[in-house]
Amino acid sequence: MKSGKLKNKLNNAVAGISERIGAVTEINEFFPFYMTVNSLGEISVKGCKEITDYSEDGIFLEASSFSLIIKGSDLRLKDYSDKNTVILGRIFSIEFVYGGK
Repeated sequence: MKSGKLKNKLNNAVAGISERIGAVTEINEFFPFYMTVNSLGEISVKGCKEITDYSEDGIFLEASSFSLIIKGSDLRLKDYSDKNTVILGRIFSIEFVYGGK
């Protein structure tokens, strides 16, 4: 009896994880934006449409439905393309602005 209940519980947990992974996949298809930040002060952004302002203190990026404002010091672009934008420096804040700046 205990084995059957444990098996059902495990199956339900696996099904829940699969549904969440599927939901994340759908979100990425409809909203092609993805950002990672690491402890070295590097931000990688997929889905950046353009850079609207750039200085050592702030970088303004446009995505499909919002702006991304990165503030810090010694900010610089390591890579910029339609597939991936990488920003380095001391990052103080990351702000999402919906509906324009």
